[in-house]
Amino acid sequence: MLLDEYLSYLKSVESKSLGTIGQYKNSVNMFMRYMKEFKYSVTKDSVKRIKMLEIHGFLESLSREDENDKMNNGNGSRRNKISALKSFFNYCKIIDLIQHNIILDIDKQPKIPIRLPKFFTIEECKHLIECVGKRNAVRDKMIIILFLSTGLRLTELIKLDIRCIKNENLTIIGKGNKERNVYLSSGLISSLEKYIEQRPVTKETALFLSERGGRISKSAVQNILKNTIKRAGLKAEGETDVLVHILRHSFATNEYQSGTDIIMLQDLLGHADISTTKRYVSVSKKQMKEHANNSVMNSII
Repeated sequence: MLLDEYLSYLKSVESKSLGTIGQYKNSVNMFMRYMKEFKYSVTKDSVKRIKMLEIHGFLESLSREDENDKMNNGNGSRRNKISALKSFFNYCKIIDLIQHNIILDIDKQPKIPIRLPKFFTIEECKHLIECVGKRNAVRDKMIIILFLSTGLRLTELIKLDIRCIKNENLTIIGKGNKERNVYLSSGLISSLEKYIEQRPVTKETALFLSERGGRISKSAVQNILKNTIKRAGLKAEGETDVLVHILRHSFATNEYQSGTDIIMLQDLLGHADISTTKRYVSVSKKQMKEHANNSVMNSII
């Protein structure tokens, strides 16, 4: 395996410390998981296909949410990740898998502007819910409603058990196994109760089940979102990995525009740092500016 051979090289040839080797292993492993989930597996044959755009995509994925979250950023900052990847690609060059260390070009690339999160308006969210497919319609509709009503992350939704719903609260297991409680509206409680009534009786504790009766998978949820968004005719950027983020951003942006305090919004989203939450304020301000520029009042001024 390429990663194992690289780590052996660090130990035997470069005599790196165990701490450095551990850090590089975590960073390169994170990159490989990113590539495998959204592109292709990094192997001796495929490493030469990696482009700078994919490097930027990986680095951006680390800061997409909870920029200061230690679980998300491994053992260090963006600089640590770049150092680890520079070392990894240098090894690939040494053993003739590639001709050029792509990381050396990272500072030559124009800086990518910070993109404001894509989100759906309240009207678009309603339309999305209405466009759920007929197969597993009750379950899929409940999944989308829960995303839009609570701002759940994908991993958080997958972890939900029936016991997480108690009275008017939903207990969410977030990053680092940190729990947060979200208050459920009467309408959402009613929807959940109706869903649970028709949910197959099984020993499985998961709130959402696969067709085989086990806990639903990430890929299954991503496909549900992909197909429903397509059916609704809504625009979604690129890969399926961003679809859950769009729903999370939609929840946050619509909540903020409805008057939710940013501190409360931070708690609802489970953000470790409020600077991440402030991204949604930027979205709101941008939308208000666009609304002002497009206002019908401009025609009579």
